[in-house]
Amino acid sequence: MRLGSSPKIVSLRKWLQAAFAGFAASLLLAVVLGVWPIVSHYRQVERNLRGIEAHGLLLTAANRMSAERGPSNVILSIEPGGYTMAGAIFGTFFERWRGPARVAIVCAYLLSISVDVNWAYLGSFTADSYRTHRPVYFETWVTAGPFIRPGLVLAMQWSLCWATLRDVFASGARAAHAPVERSAHALAPR
Repeated sequence: MRLGSSPKIVSLRKWLQAAFAGFAASLLLAVVLGVWPIVSHYRQVERNLRGIEAHGLLLTAANRMSAERGPSNVILSIEPGGYTMAGAIFGTFFERWRGPARVAIVCAYLLSISVDVNWAYLGSFTADSYRTHRPVYFETWVTAGPFIRPGLVLAMQWSLCWATLRDVFASGARAAHAPVERSAHALAPR
């Protein structure tokens, strides 16, 4: 053996190079096997999302062009569910008792009544319960609520619109006739 060159150091250097190459290859394999399914799944989900967006756009366009809704009914329509109506009624109760808002407040109180009037008896029916599979008896009536409530809702909305317009025009008229401020700061040169 010569001085300065040891066989142990050469073999250790080769072993480190082989270990680094193996580590790099396993890291590359892990990235390919781990990231590629995520990327392909992401691309598939993105295509599905684009399809859902196109479907939603198509449904929105069909809803806007619907003959029974019309453009004015789209603006005045109410979302399905009781919370939207409860929020509108709750907001109406904050109006002051003056002008057209009186009609809205009365309509809100009438819409808050939970009793309905039966007009015509349609018959009694029997059906099986979903959970217990026992017979359930129920009666069907034509009631006044489905015919009266939409009119009350529209009356409440229109009277709130008129109250808002009245307030806007009244504040504009007050601003047009307001006295000009003539304080020393306003008249001082700048």
